[in-house]
Order: sequence, then structure tokens, then C-alpha cells
Amino acid sequence: MSNPTILDRFRLDGKVALITGGTRGIGLAIARAFGEAGAKLYLSARTENWEDDGALLKAGFDITFIAGDLSQPGEPARIVNAVLEDAGRLDVLVNNAGVAIHGDTPDFAEETWRRLMSLNVDAVFWACKAAIPAMVKNGGGTIVNM
Repeated sequence: MSNPTILDRFRLDGKVALITGGTRGIGLAIARAFGEAGAKLYLSARTENWEDDGALLKAGFDITFIAGDLSQPGEPARIVNAVLEDAGRLDVLVNNAGVAIHGDTPDFAEETWRRLMSLNVDAVFWACKAAIPAMVKNGGGTIVNM
């Protein structure tokens, strides 16, 4: 009997992962790593990025793209539910989508603040709220909030 390597311990074969903001930057890098580890990938973003998504497909990863603006009420739950409907489970949720808006506090408009908070805070909460019951039903899961 051989001892498993450290990389063997991090395999995600048979696991379903949803990565928000998964079509570029850190989210895309996470998608690549999870794909290499064997996960079925669901990537969400406002728009598809076929240049990078295509590279993931070319690498042989199993990916599905779900478009949505997570800053809009109901979208985080809709995206999580789309994964559950298609895959029947959700093992890993990576809340990576976010926006950085800079400015001086006295000059920061309320509309800008709401946009920032709706995506960076509210969407994370609503995605977790939608995912947790399915994860509990399946005996557990992992949520990573970036």
C-alpha cells in the first residue's frame, strides 16, 4: 500500500465547484487549479470570457458558464440554484466576484457605496445562504470567501 502524495489529498474528483467571478484574474486561476484537481466547474460572471474559458475547455476541464450580475437581488440564489439543478449538488462555493471602487470618503456617493456593498458583501451572504442547505444535505461542503 502506497502513501498518497500531498497532491493526492487535494483531489476534487467528483466534486462540483461554483466560482463567482471565475472568468478572469484570481477566479480564473482558482478555476484552473480546481479543474486540474478534477472538479466539475461552474463559473459565474456578468459576461463570458471565451478566450480564457476556451483555454479551460481546451485543457479538458468540465466547465459550465452561468451569466449573472451578483449585485442584483436574487441573482446569487438563482446562480446557486442553477448549479444544483444541473449538477444535483454543490461541494465548493468560492465567492470571488467583487469590485474595488476608490475615492475619498467625503466625496463617496451613496450609489457607489451601495454598488460596492451589494457585490462585495450582500452577494456573498446570499450565495452562502442558498448553498448551505444543499451542502448540509450532502454531508458538508466548503465555502471560500475572497
